[in-house]
Amino acid sequence: MHEEAENFDDGTRTVREFDDRERLCRITTWRADGTLKASIDYLYDAGGVNVERVLRDSSGTVLRRIRLDESGAELDAPVAGPVRWRSLDGEAGGEDERGQEQISRDQLGL
Repeated sequence: MHEEAENFDDGTRTVREFDDRERLCRITTWRADGTLKASIDYLYDAGGVNVERVLRDSSGTVLRRIRLDESGAELDAPVAGPVRWRSLDGEAGGEDERGQEQISRDQLGL
């Protein structure tokens, strides 16, 4: 296992952890003050296919589980539209490339 870290000008830091097969296992983002911002765990099946991603906030609470098929397409999407990950880090920014729709914890079944 090994890690790769990326430090940003604003003091934030992202750490990517890889397993012994060089598969991405976790991405953790840290604030400038060293506190945890959020993390994503990557889970694989016996064939090495990434079948699930688990997004957690700074307290470790699961915000969303994303199940994927063998082609990488998302299964069980909670909403058909784009997603805004405001709740991931508690900040107003952080829109992903899919759009601007906010999802509440109720919509995620949390």
